Amino acid sequence: MTEFTESFWKAIPHWMAGVIAIIVFLVYLATRLAGVHEGITAIWPKISGLLTKGNRDRNNAVDYQIADLWRQVNFLEEQLAELRLRDEMYWSWILTDQEWHRAYEFKAAQFGWETIPHMSFMEFRDQWMSQRLGRRPGNNQERAF
Repeated sequence: MTEFTESFWKAIPHWMAGVIAIIVFLVYLATRLAGVHEGITAIWPKISGLLTKGNRDRNNAVDYQIADLWRQVNFLEEQLAELRLRDEMYWSWILTDQEWHRAYEFKAAQFGWETIPHMSFMEFRDQWMSQRLGRRPGNNQERAF
């Protein structure tokens, strides 16, 4: 060996020599495979397809579940919109009916007619909730509405 190579090998750590050898080998290999690049490019989609087939199946299952959840959300949104519309219609009817009964009671009082007492919606609601929840009417401590 020459004096330069001996001083070079003494100056660098032994592991560095291994790294340099690997880099030189990879550069050599890359230059040899440059002509094979077209073959690898043609084969790579098939190889990657085999490697990702399981992932594709899982992704398809997840996509189906997500789509199904969106269908359910859309269905529930439609149902909620219908229930809100129905609730609005019921409240409108209740208020209209209550006004009619109030007007009828005034008319009956004007002519001196005997009428059956009418229960307002709020009175009915309190009584119904009390029966439903097992409370006595008039106990307004725990109202649901």
